[in-house]
Amino acid sequence: MNSAVAGLVFAVIVSRPVFHSQIESVGESVAAGVGFAAAIGLLSTGFLLPVSMSALEVQSFPEPLVPLPGMLGSFLVVASVGVAHLVYGLLLGWTYAAARGRKAPDSVTSEA
Repeated sequence: MNSAVAGLVFAVIVSRPVFHSQIESVGESVAAGVGFAAAIGLLSTGFLLPVSMSALEVQSFPEPLVPLPGMLGSFLVVASVGVAHLVYGLLLGWTYAAARGRKAPDSVTSEA
């Protein structure tokens, strides 16, 4: 549900007239999607998660997310969340471009 709502928010934001000249191709749409997904990741894990854990007086997650000790486990959690947001942003931008009828740039054609 969160991803669908975030996708709608993205569509509303980038469909504003101020972005029409900046997001004209599939690549620009994908870049906007990745940037938006990165912002969501930073907002959710950098602000909302710590605030909610503090409000609930939770010091740590009830079970380990990755059954590896120390820094390696923490790194794998952060890396997997980062990759998930990257994939979401790529798909979001591509889907937005496809819905808006944007096309990928023509490949280089040879003169015959």
